[in-house]
Amino acid sequence: KQWYQRRVRGSVMETRLSQLSDVIEYKDKSQDHLRKSLSFEQGRVHQLKEDLDTTYEKTFEHIKVYEGRVSTITERLNLQQHQIKARLEAYEEEIAVLRSQNQAMKQSLREKDGMMDELGS
Repeated sequence: KQWYQRRVRGSVMETRLSQLSDVIEYKDKSQDHLRKSLSFEQGRVHQLKEDLDTTYEKTFEHIKVYEGRVSTITERLNLQQHQIKARLEAYEEEIAVLRSQNQAMKQSLREKDGMMDELGS
């Protein structure tokens, strides 16, 4: 009877050990799978960070290019504005000279008309 009980106990223990071994093996495989998944996800995160950094750098470069373009356009517009102001001033001076000449001609014509009237009378 004892021999049988030992045999049964041994068999039960072997079964339990076998089950524990299976559980440990399963857990090891699960842990290995989780490690691989974690490594893969860390790689993805690293790649996404690099992509974000690259996008940021490119965006920053584009901003610098556009700032340069805006600066160039602003300089051109300021130069054109200065040139237009200078032309306006020159035209105003020319107009003032022409008005003065026009007044002088009108005055001269009045004087001639006055002399003609005196001669005619």
